[in-house]
Amino acid sequence: MEFVKDGKRTGFDIELVEALAGAMGKKVEWIDIDFKGLIPALQAGRADIAVSAIYITPERSKVVDFTDPR
Repeated sequence: MEFVKDGKRTGFDIELVEALAGAMGKKVEWIDIDFKGLIPALQAGRADIAVSAIYITPERSKVVDFTDPR
């Protein structure tokens, strides 16, 4: 849901986060993390949000918050 085209990040995830940040008056700083490192980065405070196709599981829900999937 995101990719790099002509050296620039693009795709649904990118546009969504940029729009939300703009509405909140915040600036986005993108960092690349291997998928298995997303939740540990949140837990360690290295990232505020993880934007990826992360399935909600009972185990993950114990350590991070998810949006309401409905």
